[in-house]
Amino acid sequence: MGITEWVIISGREICKRSAGTFNYTLFTSGMWTIYGTLVVFRCLRTGDDFQLWFGLFIGLTHLLIFTVMLFRSVNGEIDLNEVKSIKVKQRFANEFLDIKLRNNRIRRVSQIDNTEGLEQYIDSNFHF
Repeated sequence: MGITEWVIISGREICKRSAGTFNYTLFTSGMWTIYGTLVVFRCLRTGDDFQLWFGLFIGLTHLLIFTVMLFRSVNGEIDLNEVKSIKVKQRFANEFLDIKLRNNRIRRVSQIDNTEGLEQYIDSNFHF
């Protein structure tokens, strides 16, 4: 399993493998938060205002990303009886799969390949 997310569509469930992306984002945000903290501490020694604001910006921004990622869930499987619709969408150069659930929540799978084949497979095998 790589860093990118991918989808398996079978007769019973839709699997979203995004644990690699989740762990990668947590790791990098944690490292940038530590770096921002070290820059702020270095500012205390040198008295440079640029280092203070740069370190605060880097540290707080990635601390926010880290906190938001902790509240996200990585859902391994979605049962087909919970699915309301499946659509392949494109915004700018990004192609992703939107899975709308019956409780009106949306699960988004990003970085998908072969969207034309996926659209044909969804149209021929799933009728919601």
